[in-house]
Amino acid sequence: MAKQLGNLKKYQCGLCEKIVTNIQIHVRRHTNDKPYPCTYCEKRFTNSGDLQIHVRIHTVKLFFFNLIQYLFFFREKNHMHVHYV
Repeated sequence: MAKQLGNLKKYQCGLCEKIVTNIQIHVRRHTNDKPYPCTYCEKRFTNSGDLQIHVRIHTVKLFFFNLIQYLFFFREKNHMHVHYV
């Protein structure tokens, strides 16, 4: 299915003839195998690098959500202090 081309450790796909450096990840694109699931949603990925990039979407949203909650709580706490003094 794939053959090594020279000593550059590049392989040619037997399905599409594309030359790649990681044949296992490339073949997953043909088979739609996605062994890397996101822990935040239902998306799955063919390689761990794509998953790591995707997870940033969730972690950035979570960071800003927590920051907004903290700022809101802090504002409310100071505002209540005005009423009780």
